[in-house]
Amino acid sequence: MDFLKITITFLIGIITFTIIVIYCLQCRLIYLSWVPLNSRSWVGRPDSYQIPYEDLTLSTPDGVTLHAYLSIYDNSHCTFIYFHANAGNMGHRLPIVKRLYYDLQCNVLIFSYRGYGYSTGTPSENGIIIDSLTILDYVFRHPILSKTPIVAYGQSLGGAVAIQSVFTSQDKYSGLILENTFLSIPKLMLEYHTMPYMALFRGLCHQRWSSQDRISCIKNIPILFLSGQKDEVVPFHHMLTLYRLSSAKKVLKVFQNGKHNDTVIQPGYFEAIAQFLKENGLSSTVL
Repeated sequence: MDFLKITITFLIGIITFTIIVIYCLQCRLIYLSWVPLNSRSWVGRPDSYQIPYEDLTLSTPDGVTLHAYLSIYDNSHCTFIYFHANAGNMGHRLPIVKRLYYDLQCNVLIFSYRGYGYSTGTPSENGIIIDSLTILDYVFRHPILSKTPIVAYGQSLGGAVAIQSVFTSQDKYSGLILENTFLSIPKLMLEYHTMPYMALFRGLCHQRWSSQDRISCIKNIPILFLSGQKDEVVPFHHMLTLYRLSSAKKVLKVFQNGKHNDTVIQPGYFEAIAQFLKENGLSSTVL
């Protein structure tokens, strides 16, 4: 009997410890700012890609310092606020910035969320929302950017951040472009094949990013959905459901061979963005 009590007590202790660890450390498990390992100590620079830029440091209301790059294209028709995907930092997305800048002839403002790259602080849903508001405030105080249509462009986690930003400041945006993003973190946990045990703990998830609850409230600006049908991280039906939930003017572009990280290099990707911008009067550039 004593052995049984000891065993039960031990198991309860292990379960309790696991629950506490997952609850307290989930931000580190969700926000992979430390992957790859040098992501906090090295951030690529736009001049390595022949992109002119201004190196920015912006302060948030809660005392965090954000690192950002701003590239202004002469006589640009619109400005992209680039909300990057989860792992790494903004430097890893500079090849995409180059396409947006040179091919689409748009201004691009990209930044590393708190706790990513050279930005200070620790990432969390509430914190990253503050970051996005800080970036948007900078845009509307800028003498050039404030006079252009603003497009939110978000990939994966960045798609959830972009949706939240547009949801809270819909009157300040002229377009929203989403790539391979999810319905919510808890729903993604149900289908996260690389760590299937995470589904058991979805009730403990306090980082929610519930895009499914916000997308239907965005009604006044057009939305472009760019989805890789072979996405192995965010199942294809997440994007399809977000598209169906949206009541805005919308376009769904499916890339049959697109996976989570290579949809952006699929044929027709930037052409779809250019067409979307043109059809909505945001740019006249044709690829």
